[in-house]
Amino acid sequence: LANTGTPIAGVTLDIDGDTRNASTPYIGADELVPGISTSGTLSAVDTTYGSASASPTSFSVSGNNLSTNLTVTAPSGFEVSTL
Repeated sequence: LANTGTPIAGVTLDIDGDTRNASTPYIGADELVPGISTSGTLSAVDTTYGSASASPTSFSVSGNNLSTNLTVTAPSGFEVSTL
């Protein structure tokens, strides 16, 4: 579990060599490293307000081993949808 372990003096690395959190390590032998991944490219589209674009673009965002939620906010002129 993320950041709910008890630190042990002298144990500074986890089972695969990652540095342990000194004050709130993960429970267990492996300190997981959070990651955020993206794919795709945001590009301008030609559309009329109120109608869907004929050629929508997509951009995917995902996260793993996060301790809080990942928030995605669309820039002006774009929409966010979830699958």
